[in-house]
Amino acid sequence: MSWRIIRLSLALFIFYMLLSMDFSAPGVAIGLSLSLAVSYFSVRVLYDPAGSAEEVRIPGPLRLLSYLLFLLLSIYRASFRYMLHIIRNDEEPAALRIRLHTSNPFIVSLIANSVTLTPGTVTLSAKGDELTVLCIKGDSDYESLRGEITEGFERHLTRRRRP
Repeated sequence: MSWRIIRLSLALFIFYMLLSMDFSAPGVAIGLSLSLAVSYFSVRVLYDPAGSAEEVRIPGPLRLLSYLLFLLLSIYRASFRYMLHIIRNDEEPAALRIRLHTSNPFIVSLIANSVTLTPGTVTLSAKGDELTVLCIKGDSDYESLRGEITEGFERHLTRRRRP
């Protein structure tokens, strides 16, 4: 069994345990067996056996856990900001194109889904390293939204430091 399968299995197992919150012996056994099976059958989809440069890199479990906490905090903060925009009746929709600093399909899709989970924003499309996001923001400060996505979501998933 390769290191990639073990690493992917560990990430999936942690994710499964966080979702199920069943720490009994059968729950742990089911989580381990499911994560190993999914990892074994999907490793050829995520990783090119020839080892080309287009390989998908999945962040480690600690980085994913840190990202999950950041995402929950972002959803919480955005919900209150969005409620204020609705109460003040000052929302203004716009579609933005946001270019990410990564072309990793796993990270791009995770950011796109995270944007959609955040109140007031919906990802319309994701092509390569570019997202098209529909947002409803009252102050029309769309550059700050670009910064929140690239400096918030993307920075937590990659090793990129702040400029």
